[in-house]
Amino acid sequence: MSPTPITKRRGREPQHPVDLLRTRFWFHVVKARSGLATAYAVELAFDPEFVTRSADGVNRPSKWKGYENGDHVPQRMAGKKYAVDVAEAHLPGTAWYFDSPLWRVLKGEKLTAIETGRYLRSFKDPIAAVLLTQAPRTGETDWRLGDFDEASALELAQIASFDALTAVVLLIARSEAIASPHLRDLAFQSYISMQPLLQDCPDLGPFLKEIIWEIDANCKQWIFPTTQSRLEIVIFSQEVDAFLARQADGLDTGDSQA
Repeated sequence: MSPTPITKRRGREPQHPVDLLRTRFWFHVVKARSGLATAYAVELAFDPEFVTRSADGVNRPSKWKGYENGDHVPQRMAGKKYAVDVAEAHLPGTAWYFDSPLWRVLKGEKLTAIETGRYLRSFKDPIAAVLLTQAPRTGETDWRLGDFDEASALELAQIASFDALTAVVLLIARSEAIASPHLRDLAFQSYISMQPLLQDCPDLGPFLKEIIWEIDANCKQWIFPTTQSRLEIVIFSQEVDAFLARQADGLDTGDSQA
């Protein structure tokens, strides 16, 4: 008699590392803007019904602590409150940090020219002033994307915010959608110039290096060995910074003598 096959229960699908990163980052922004010191304080303020008192003391479900640690990701579920909406109701504007199209690109999604155009046209000033330089055509309501040139790349870099970083990643994604090496080069120029300035961006805070690493890993640079071939390479910004620092110290100049 053959043994009865063992049926394994399907557990919860593993969550994408980028989703865990964006959850931790979103919660960082929520906590900072709330002025509250701990995840428990945020939970008590935003989800007080989940904090109950028992005979032994206070029962802390630690849902929001899980967001802070990246243990789980907010999910929309029928009949239950969605944490991103809850936070947005208390702190308008924070949902953007979770819903930004940046995360789609970092998860490897290939955005179309239509999608990138729609996202880029949705920005407000000061980014809109850089990107949307052509007025709507007759009968249209949306402003059009202007020509992105070296001056635009520098202006965008100098804004140095989470929105500006999202915009430059969308430009990189758009360059792939429309097969434009010129746009990609300009977008990377802006991205590289922006990075030192982003260190002073309070929203990005301790997550800047992680986000930059994900951008470097997913937004590959193009090299054309011939007119008919293209190579995609990954250049990690932190390694470039370290190399330049060593050069400045005279350690990698190639002029050392035995």
